[in-house]
Amino acid sequence: MKLQHVLASAAVISAALCSAAQAAQDRANIFYYSLNDSFVNQFSVQVREAAAASELKLAEFDAGDDLAKQLSQVQTALSQNRYPLIVNPVDALNGEAVLRNAKRARVPVIFFNRKPSDKVLSSYEDAWYVGTNSNDAGRYQAEILIDYLNAHPQADKNHNGQIEYVLIKGEATHQDTQQRTNTFIRTMMDSGLAGEPLYTGNADWSYSKALTMMREVLFTHKLSEIEAIICNNDEMALGVLNELQAHGYNTGDSDKFIPLIGIDALPKAIEAVTRNQMVGTVLNDSRSLAEICVKLAKAYCAHQPITEDLIGLPIDGHQIEVPYVKYAM
Repeated sequence: MKLQHVLASAAVISAALCSAAQAAQDRANIFYYSLNDSFVNQFSVQVREAAAASELKLAEFDAGDDLAKQLSQVQTALSQNRYPLIVNPVDALNGEAVLRNAKRARVPVIFFNRKPSDKVLSSYEDAWYVGTNSNDAGRYQAEILIDYLNAHPQADKNHNGQIEYVLIKGEATHQDTQQRTNTFIRTMMDSGLAGEPLYTGNADWSYSKALTMMREVLFTHKLSEIEAIICNNDEMALGVLNELQAHGYNTGDSDKFIPLIGIDALPKAIEAVTRNQMVGTVLNDSRSLAEICVKLAKAYCAHQPITEDLIGLPIDGHQIEVPYVKYAM
């Protein structure tokens, strides 16, 4: 009986040690382009929650929108361990420098939110991208605006059958900026409602830059001339809203309202839609994005095949798209 007890205890200890060894392997390094970005900051909270639920330990790095700093962070992490990399690249054009480091170290790299070029992604068999189809976001913005205009024909203030609008864009080099903008314009043109934009400019996803840009718009255009304002993300839309409200607009008076639409469905933007201060936004599902990044990293740690059943969404090559969802008044 004593021998059996000893053997049973040894088996329990051995299993515990194996389990601990496996847990020690389940780690990943995650790199943010900037935690000052509200969407990325929201994602960081959700990825920590997803990692904790999956028993994946994360080491987090914030580049503060500094490419040299991010590359240094990646190189330092790779010199210390070989954990999977989860990367929101500062280099919005392609992320090639980060991938090159990962490939040299033979470490998997999972890009999210900022998509490297297809050429860069295909150059390494353990490179992945998790993001969205930004064309859908632009199309949904247009559909939200078209639905609003159909329900509120008085929004066409000059009664010319077209909408004169202000367009506040993200970073000039970011693929989301180009795709969201172009698809919005194309969808509006197809509807026959697209007038000439009164103003377009890049506010780089920033609340404060969008607020300042809106002030610049009002130097040359009256609020009574503007029939809609479209922003490539919610942070900029909220900056615009601040300036509109400083002039008594979008505070609840239906006679002083300019349709305003963003993207991301940040909590403050949802609150603004609920209060009829914004017409709508488009949900950029950061929670699903976080959960998929964690699933990919865990699969590599466990040497587990990555399948659509595991991820819960279609996989095209090594790219996974999280669907957008409309959120409107």
